[in-house]
Amino acid sequence: YKEVEEMLEKATKDEINMVISEIRENLGKIVVTHNGGQFFQSLLDHPCCETQHVTEFLRAAMVTKKYFVDICLDNHGYVA
Repeated sequence: YKEVEEMLEKATKDEINMVISEIRENLGKIVVTHNGGQFFQSLLDHPCCETQHVTEFLRAAMVTKKYFVDICLDNHGYVA
């Protein structure tokens, strides 16, 4: 995880946009793991992560009510 965190710290806006577009569809699988939740939190905290990105993540997480609730109730997903 440290390596990914260091990569995020150095990432440009274009790189962040690329990461966001790649993980959007698999958000539920990512945030429910310990490292995935930490990664997602670091991504949200990145200066290049804009309100628009957060909105896209919420839309992706709310594909169905069950999907969103599953993320929220997961031991790691709630952190994201």
